[in-house]
Amino acid sequence: MDCIDFQKRFATICDPEPDEELLSHVQNELQVLKEIKEPADDAERYGLKSENINKNRNYELIPHNADGLFLSRSKTGNYINAVSVDSFKAHDSYIVTQMPLPDTINDFWQLIIEQGCQAIVMLNDMSTEDKVSILWSDTAFHAHKLFLSNLEDAISSLVDISSAIKSYQAFT
Repeated sequence: MDCIDFQKRFATICDPEPDEELLSHVQNELQVLKEIKEPADDAERYGLKSENINKNRNYELIPHNADGLFLSRSKTGNYINAVSVDSFKAHDSYIVTQMPLPDTINDFWQLIIEQGCQAIVMLNDMSTEDKVSILWSDTAFHAHKLFLSNLEDAISSLVDISSAIKSYQAFT
């Protein structure tokens, strides 16, 4: 439901004599809410696996598997503490993630590149320690290197596909 429609809908629901169509719709929505499953057991969360636990800054903020984003490939595995969030206008419009740890900075930049992020908004408290320095020191070079590596892999794949097509055409 759009925000604009919410006020009208709410006023209609509060009407002492709402119409039957609205009541039916509200009853259907309540039924859907009743059928929602409980979140998956914590033991099933990728972020709690032994190989991933140290990639989390806060152990209370670990995404459920269904909500999490995953890296396409990484030397340290595909887990990253990040989720996509819908906006009012579009599905998966934003990414919410933790401030990277020194060991997850390359994964952070890989996420930025893979997801095509156009902006980074920092919401953490920077007054206690200088955590931003890990983002902008040598990591810009690593992120650039990662991007070039992915680009080289993509070009290599295109060349392989092109060669296969030419071979197929020559064969037929």
